[in-house]
Amino acid sequence: RDGENCCLSVINPDADMGDVEAWELIEPLLYLGRRLRPQTGGIGKYQGGLGFETLRLVFNTPNQVLSHGGNGHTFNGTGMFGAYPASPIYRHSIKDTDLKERFEKGRPYPVADFDPENSEMSAHVTGTHLKDHNLSHMADMHSEYDLYLSISVRRSWLW
Repeated sequence: RDGENCCLSVINPDADMGDVEAWELIEPLLYLGRRLRPQTGGIGKYQGGLGFETLRLVFNTPNQVLSHGGNGHTFNGTGMFGAYPASPIYRHSIKDTDLKERFEKGRPYPVADFDPENSEMSAHVTGTHLKDHNLSHMADMHSEYDLYLSISVRRSWLW
């Protein structure tokens, strides 16, 4: 009876993370990784489904404006049928990275941000880190080889 994973739209309850190949055809952002995000459905009986995380690399474009229309600081919606709300989410971008050199030398690079307290992104990429709970932002300029972590959690209040 828990909610469906990755559902975001009341008009399409079968929505999921989408097709990587289709998104990469229309955007100058490459996927380094994506996954269902553990512990994002909230706690309690009849919780929302899991949200998802994507780690994207700005590639083959000199500048890219990225924005996000989500909730931070607070919970984004009530839980289903009395369940607790889903977890709040955060933003983590890294600008002016060393990823071009890492790729050329075959060095490790992040594919997810498994533990925000011990971030794989922070461990494997140098650059200017922007990490906060300000998820309703517009016009955030990114350059080639910058990273952008996007986390979307289940809006269980839609159901």
